[in-house]
Amino acid sequence: LYQMCYDALETTSSIFNFYISEELKEYSTDISKESTSYKNSDILQLAANAAGMALYQTRDGQIRIERVNMVASSDDEIYEIPIINNYQWPEISFASRVKDVSCNINGTEHLYPENSNLEGVTQTVSNELLTEEMLKKSKNSITEAYATLANRKKVELEYRASPHIDAFDHVRFNHNYGYASNVFVTES
Repeated sequence: LYQMCYDALETTSSIFNFYISEELKEYSTDISKESTSYKNSDILQLAANAAGMALYQTRDGQIRIERVNMVASSDDEIYEIPIINNYQWPEISFASRVKDVSCNINGTEHLYPENSNLEGVTQTVSNELLTEEMLKKSKNSITEAYATLANRKKVELEYRASPHIDAFDHVRFNHNYGYASNVFVTES
């Protein structure tokens, strides 16, 4: 997958600044027999997702394919939304509980975790680049989807906009109960 992404980025004349995680070299697939043609953007997104990684652009314009830190490693990485900027107190809700994540490869359904006895919904992942070999790795599309969605909480709040807060940032917001929570931003 690493070489596929590298080739896709190199053939795009407008992209000069990019980073691809070396870990992507451990994942492989064969699309040479496929009857469809993929655009460079399709290759990049499908390859990143198959390995359970993210494809995104940084504030300084760099294209990156890598795992994203769901938890801040230091307080310097956390932006705070002060109480004075809140238009309303945050509302926290829980997403539907995820029982497992499924994908279909060559007509065979795979579930993670296998034989889950939890109550909840099954999230489906569809990615043409996923292979049986990728599913044997500890981190792939379905394991990372499960890790992200298993205990997901949603926070909704209205606050005075801050242009430096974007997806993949860590934010501390204050509750009306006198404490603060750190969240990972997926949409702003």
